Amino acid sequence: MNSLGLLDIFAIAWFAICYIGYTLFAHYGPYSSNSLMSKMHFMRLAWMHQMVLRENCMVDVNILQKISSGNPFFASTAVIVIGGLAASLPSGSVAIALAHSIPFARPASLTLWYLQILLMIALFIISFFKFAWAYRLSHYAAIMLGATQKLSKDNYETCRRQSEKAAILSSLSAVHSNAGFRAYYFSLSAIGWIIHPVLFLLSSTLVVVVLYRREFRSNTVKIVSECLTQEDRGQIFSDGKHAPGFD
Repeated sequence: MNSLGLLDIFAIAWFAICYIGYTLFAHYGPYSSNSLMSKMHFMRLAWMHQMVLRENCMVDVNILQKISSGNPFFASTAVIVIGGLAASLPSGSVAIALAHSIPFARPASLTLWYLQILLMIALFIISFFKFAWAYRLSHYAAIMLGATQKLSKDNYETCRRQSEKAAILSSLSAVHSNAGFRAYYFSLSAIGWIIHPVLFLLSSTLVVVVLYRREFRSNTVKIVSECLTQEDRGQIFSDGKHAPGFD
């Protein structure tokens, strides 16, 4: 039975590069301003700027609740998966025997089995905290939204500041929710390590390719980009005398 070898070490290092590297690239890279998350932030600003013109913002609160309703589901699912993975730790011998029946599977030791399961547990723990915090942030965004005043000549600066802060909180919730999904995706690639470290390498790379395409090159990014105008980019409050409702 093989223990942790050079190929396993290389696969773990490549996985870390893919996971951490893509996260840094998506948030701080040269193309981060062109990501789907960045463009949706401008759409949230446009949404909040329209919200202040409405007499009743309950429809906006309901939309925000609908958007965030998936966060507690995925957080609780992560807890269930963590429990299942932890329960599988003592069954390493049985799992290894089953893995050996898979074509091209590499024989593994119990130590390697523990490392593989612990890696997936760590990813789902990260996912749980991300989804749980995203859920809390959506609550704070709803409170900010409800506290925002209706736009008028006398409260222009206050209204602008409150609506934009509500949009920022909503975007932060989306950022953490997206990070939770990212941990989900990479945990699926970690399953390949149970079969063979080469499959682990390939699946980690595939996850990066899929995430990059969806967040930077998908039709969704193109559609949202076409919807963005100068007003959508936060310019609706650039000049108070031309702001809607002042005519």
